[in-house]
Amino acid sequence: MRRIKVVRMVWLLLGLLALAWSACNDGKSNNSEDPCQPDTVRCSDNVVERCLLSGSGWQVEKTCGDAETCVEGLCLANACEPGERLCAEIEVVYECAGSGTSWTRSPCPGFSKCLMGECLECVNAEGCEDGFVCDQGRCVSGALSITTEALPEGIVGVPYETGLQAALGVAPYTWALAGGTLPEGLALDAGTGSLAGSPAVAGDFLLEVTVTDADGATDSRSLPLRIRGEGMQILTASTLPPAEEGNPWELQLQAAGGLMPYGWMLAQGALPAGLDLYADGRIAGTPTEIGTFPFEVKVFDSLEPPQFASKAMTLVVSIAPLVIVGETEYDFYVTKIIVLDMIFPYFPYAGQLQATGGLRPYQWEEQEVPSVLAGMLQLSGVDASSWGVPEGLTLAPDGAITGSKSSVDDAQTLTLPVTGISVTGYFFYARVTDSQFPAVFREAAFVIPTIPLTQP
Repeated sequence: MRRIKVVRMVWLLLGLLALAWSACNDGKSNNSEDPCQPDTVRCSDNVVERCLLSGSGWQVEKTCGDAETCVEGLCLANACEPGERLCAEIEVVYECAGSGTSWTRSPCPGFSKCLMGECLECVNAEGCEDGFVCDQGRCVSGALSITTEALPEGIVGVPYETGLQAALGVAPYTWALAGGTLPEGLALDAGTGSLAGSPAVAGDFLLEVTVTDADGATDSRSLPLRIRGEGMQILTASTLPPAEEGNPWELQLQAAGGLMPYGWMLAQGALPAGLDLYADGRIAGTPTEIGTFPFEVKVFDSLEPPQFASKAMTLVVSIAPLVIVGETEYDFYVTKIIVLDMIFPYFPYAGQLQATGGLRPYQWEEQEVPSVLAGMLQLSGVDASSWGVPEGLTLAPDGAITGSKSSVDDAQTLTLPVTGISVTGYFFYARVTDSQFPAVFREAAFVIPTIPLTQP
């Protein structure tokens, strides 16, 4: 009798386990063990299923309604508004066709992605290769332009060489002399833009140079060229290449004639703070002030007594482009996510938002998530309305984040596209504005992690 009771108890436990398994199987996840590509979707009957991040199986994401049909992970309405467009995953567009009773499928061409029903290559210039700009969602070549602003002076009988430069357009470039006459002894290389040779005559020459790119676009510029007679001369152009405040800058002054080695000195004026002129003619450093700085340099050779040459020069130090930076950052479609220091419950938190360039001081403030980014987050299963500096922490105007939290249970998890990296923490969107007039600003997304980043 005792044995029968034990057997009945065993069967009762097995029955309860079976009921529990059945209840779980009817819930959100069917835990299918079919191997799959992580984070992809499929249709099973009229149910949308998404592959687990581990790639070990599928889980139910959504059940389509009675008036819908599951197609490539989308619940498409059987009756739709003609012209309505939807994205299937990120590379396919479905458009409601005809009288609103069918859908047409159109894969996005090339490397474009579907966003809000449109196939886009880009949303800003950062999404295009160098030399291209974003125009209505397409990467197109920027306007071709000659960037050489001045030619260095030459001296009769002294080998001369400089290179003409152009930007944007479509390489390769072809160079030509459209007006003026080159000094005897100099020639322009059409393929490289190199102007080289040994000038045989002195004088001032006005050259009209033209560059043509592979698409036939052209640009022209007038460049004066001075060739001096024999003797010690400073060859470096009077207008030096521009510098940016806060960025390293270096230039080697050039001279000809006399007996080498040469010595250099500052004869008049002053260099921008942070830059120094060394005896070998090298100007180097990191400028810490902006403006236009006129000065005069003098060079002397090794003869006894030495020969001298002097020249007035000008250096313009401008404001560097304002950029939001971080120790760890990831691209997220239309923006970048800066990963800040991790937060721990009950411990005081101290973080700092950072930027470079622009005109200091900066002003930081939290912003609403842009609609384009909100749409991308929705595709990733994240509600952008829940973003924001978490309760208990404060973002100061100088970019400092301070405070503490007793719990981090309300943190969100976001899986970054392509990389598959999972980030769990508190997400918010912020803007930095500099002190220029008019002011310049930049925006980015930030996350305060609650756990270390998870690799796929």
